[in-house]
Amino acid sequence: MLDVQQKELGNSKIRNKYRIIIALALIFVLMLVLIFMIPFVKYSVYIKAERIVACVGDSITYGYGINMQKYYSYPGQLQYKLKTEYSVKNFGVNGATASINTNNPYAKTSEYKDSINCNPTIVLIMLGTNDSKSYNYSSKKVFKEDYKCIVEDYKSLSSVNRVYLLLPINAYDNVFDIDNNRIQSEIRDAICEVAEELKISTIDVRSMLSSNDYYSDDGVHPNAKGAKRIAAGIYEYIESFR
Repeated sequence: MLDVQQKELGNSKIRNKYRIIIALALIFVLMLVLIFMIPFVKYSVYIKAERIVACVGDSITYGYGINMQKYYSYPGQLQYKLKTEYSVKNFGVNGATASINTNNPYAKTSEYKDSINCNPTIVLIMLGTNDSKSYNYSSKKVFKEDYKCIVEDYKSLSSVNRVYLLLPINAYDNVFDIDNNRIQSEIRDAICEVAEELKISTIDVRSMLSSNDYYSDDGVHPNAKGAKRIAAGIYEYIESFR
């Protein structure tokens, strides 16, 4: 009987020891999460909503494939850099196109309406990647006309003082039917022509991602490191025109 009691006491001590180890491990993980998140939470709580940066685009803007995309997509990381001076809003839509006659035209999404109605101060537009797909693309002329209509919608808003057109990034081997040759040879040119005609600035996002190390494994979407470089590059443009 004594041996049984001693054995049970020993088992109880072992269980308590494991409980303590597990509790300490959970506390440690929670502390790491808090330390990691505090910079973002700090600036997402105290935002001056009267000055808004509207990030318009597709899954690259949304932050597809990025863990905790709210914070580590390029709009999320841009918010961190701008601190409380602007409220950065992510209006990215997975699979969205500038072209109207496709399965997911941006101009027909709720995000498009919300981005218009939020009275943005600065608008960042990054569309064109999904337009390169063979079943979405008609011609450079058609793409340019549809893209220009979207840009003019934002440019005409009384709240807007700057619109930037973000030139599409490279696409590597991928399963999304995105045609990098078409992006680089036609779509980028069309966007540059729109910028020249409307007298607004372009931002060459492609130059910010110097290698595929900044991409996720799918060859299309930037990873968190790539999104950070995009945010840093855009931040410099915004700062230079204060």
